[in-house]
Amino acid sequence: MRFIDPALIPACKPADWDIKSARWLARVAAAQDKSNEIEKLKNPWKYFKVNFANTFGDKCWYTEAARVGTTNDVDHFRPKNAVKDQFGRHVSRTNAVGVVEYANYWWLAYEPLNYRYSCIFSNRANGDGGKQEFFPLEDETTRAWTPTCPYIREDVSFLDPCDSNDVQLIAFDVTVGMAEPRFSEKQDPKAFRRFQLSKKYYNLNEKTIVDARMEVLTELSKDLNLLELTWSFDPAIKATMEQALNAAKEGIVNKCSRLSKFSAAAVALVKTKQAEPWLADVLPLLDLSP
Repeated sequence: MRFIDPALIPACKPADWDIKSARWLARVAAAQDKSNEIEKLKNPWKYFKVNFANTFGDKCWYTEAARVGTTNDVDHFRPKNAVKDQFGRHVSRTNAVGVVEYANYWWLAYEPLNYRYSCIFSNRANGDGGKQEFFPLEDETTRAWTPTCPYIREDVSFLDPCDSNDVQLIAFDVTVGMAEPRFSEKQDPKAFRRFQLSKKYYNLNEKTIVDARMEVLTELSKDLNLLELTWSFDPAIKATMEQALNAAKEGIVNKCSRLSKFSAAAVALVKTKQAEPWLADVLPLLDLSP
């Protein structure tokens, strides 16, 4: 997971989005059955897909899996309809007049800052995971129930790619391509718990995703190994290998680009070699930020 700068999201709006979305939101706000009204309006957020792909890379913001031979979804980070806790129970409360209310974030249905470009493994039901309607909080008393509630203050359980601190809570075992927690349960219980929930519901370690992540790490290792192996070669010999060495350097730069698939894992591997002298001339070309 790489940081997705939310300041760049508004520029991805389709033409006339603000005008149209205000009209749609007014319809939903006036409707008795808000979920049904949202369904009637279909899914206009799909028109963000091309701009999201062009701006942030055509990959899932959760897993970083590339979109190949499939479709990606525009996930509502805070679900627009029903909301489930980590155990699959619909979140509800009894209001002041004794009526049971069920949580949802209908007022964020057309808010671009609530959108996350997601692969189907992360957004839809797959195995034991898939985000779907799940949106657990660490502290349920911080839940936003109405449009006037400051939802930004919610104590969210899921790691958010639009939060630069959250993305740094994911580490990688680069020998096997698995996502793992940055901190152990003993070091930071909350960070560990949030990672575990995100790993499950985003399907971060689904087999095909791990296999694809490992392919990138394997190719990156070959590039790094070539630079290391040839570091002490005679300059005349290295000159005969210039094309291969330049290709290896380009491969390292491309794999660490935040637009590339599984770039967070690539960055994790490169950082293990950061102090090596044979990597010194490549490092200034790399984006190793979260």
